[in-house]
Amino acid sequence: MFPQIAAGTVFLYCAVVIAADDYTFRIVPDRILAILFTTGALYGLLAKDTLGEDFENTISGLAFRSAIPGLSALLLALLYKFARGRDGLGLGDIKLIAAAGIWLPVLGSFYAIALASIVALAGTVALALWRGRTAMLLDSLPFAVFLAPAFWLLWLLEETGVLPALS
Repeated sequence: MFPQIAAGTVFLYCAVVIAADDYTFRIVPDRILAILFTTGALYGLLAKDTLGEDFENTISGLAFRSAIPGLSALLLALLYKFARGRDGLGLGDIKLIAAAGIWLPVLGSFYAIALASIVALAGTVALALWRGRTAMLLDSLPFAVFLAPAFWLLWLLEETGVLPALS
């Protein structure tokens, strides 16, 4: 129980710092991403449910958890830039998806991205309506503000058994 609480606390701390920095400065700090990734990797190595038959399977499984969502986000960002001629998803968001992805099964990472996207879209539209204007497709928003907490929330819900295993 203690390793879960300690890991979850570090994850929550990283999520809060990332969200605050992205909101304030529009940047996702690499040092916090390194802490998030390293803690997730150590937790994954020590968690009994992610241990494979051997150490190599565990390492490759954790790398898969991080690489698939991260590379998918990178591909999406490149396709968007090619199609629209401007950035859509920042590199900090892509690195966050890869770093936080190690905490969840691949499917769970995509759920977290979907949750963050829905909340960000609803929040942007609600804020625009509250300000008396319409939301534009060109509006920029700090996506890590929504992404970091979504990853932490889904990890917490899976760890506590509220959600079934997202694998």
